[in-house]
Amino acid sequence: MKFFGASLCFTFFLTFSIVGATEAVKCYECVYNCHSPVNVTCHDKHNDDFLCFSAKFPLGGKMMNLKGCVLADDQDFKDSCTALNQVENDSCYVCGSDFCNLL
Repeated sequence: MKFFGASLCFTFFLTFSIVGATEAVKCYECVYNCHSPVNVTCHDKHNDDFLCFSAKFPLGGKMMNLKGCVLADDQDFKDSCTALNQVENDSCYVCGSDFCNLL
């Protein structure tokens, strides 16, 4: 399970690193401590569609919280999110309206 969590965390990190900022869906973004998430606008240079996500899972003995943007057509990410929901105490969801990933 540690490998799955680390792999999922890396996937989320890559998602964060490709996101720029102009007009698109607006999401909350944070890694680990989500008490004060940052507001971001999801966009890339190709004008792709984005969704917001929120995920929570244990990693290294601590609860990892992640929020941010994901490409709308990223089926691998959606499959990983669905798989995360199959694990007790883990959660993940993807949503498509502005700032829908607060919880």
